[in-house]
Amino acid sequence: MTNFSKYKKKFVVILIAFLLSMSSIGYIGMLIGLVMIKKKVNIFATLSLTFVAVLIGVLAYTYIDNVKFRANDTLGVFNEFDVSNVNSSTLALATNSFVTLQVLKSNAFIGHGIGSHPLSSKQFIYDITGIEGYGDNEELMFINSTDADSLTLRILSELGIVGLIGVCYFIIKNYCGYEDNYKISRGIILYFLYKLFREGHYFPAEMYFFVFTYYFLKLKSNAERLALAS
Repeated sequence: MTNFSKYKKKFVVILIAFLLSMSSIGYIGMLIGLVMIKKKVNIFATLSLTFVAVLIGVLAYTYIDNVKFRANDTLGVFNEFDVSNVNSSTLALATNSFVTLQVLKSNAFIGHGIGSHPLSSKQFIYDITGIEGYGDNEELMFINSTDADSLTLRILSELGIVGLIGVCYFIIKNYCGYEDNYKISRGIILYFLYKLFREGHYFPAEMYFFVFTYYFLKLKSNAERLALAS
C-alpha cells in the first residue's frame, strides 16, 4: 500500500480545508509543498504547478469577490501608497511595510533593536498618506504593529539585514537532505516560510517545537552518517 493510499482520506480532508480557507498564503504553501514532495525537484512539475497556480489565481480574482476586493486594495496601495479606505488586511501589510522601510533607511544593518517595531510605528506611521482617516480608531491605525504583520518585516525592522541573513543561514545550514529525513525538513521549511510571510510573533506556542525539531534532525542525520562511515 502506498503512503497516498494509506492517508488518502486525511489528505482529502486537509485539501478541502485549504480550499475553503480562501487563504492565498495557504494555496501558495500547498503548491510549494507539492513541488517539494520529491527529493529531486522536477522542473516540468514546477512549471506545471506554477501554471496551475496562476490559473487558480486568475479564476479566484475573477469569480471570488473577496479575493478581488483584497487584491485591488493591495495593488492600489502599493501603486500610490495611499491607505485611505482599504481593508484591514491590506492596511496592516501596507503600514508595517512602510514603517520597516523607514527603519531600513535609518539603520539597515542592525535595525532599531528587539521589541522596537511598535515604537517605530508611532514614529513613522503619521507620514503615510491617508492614515489621518483612521485618527479616531488607533486600533486600526496601529493594526498588527506589535508583530509587524510578518516575521520578515519585524526582523528587518528590529534586527536589520544582519538578522534576516542569520535566519536564512540557520534554515540553509540545518537543512537535512539525508534519506527520508528530507521530508520532515521540507515540511518544517514550509512552516518557516509561512511565518516569514505572515506572522511576526517571536514566541508563538508551536514555533520552537519546529525550530528544535529542525535543528536536532540535522544533528541526528549527521550522527547517522558518521556511524555508517566508520
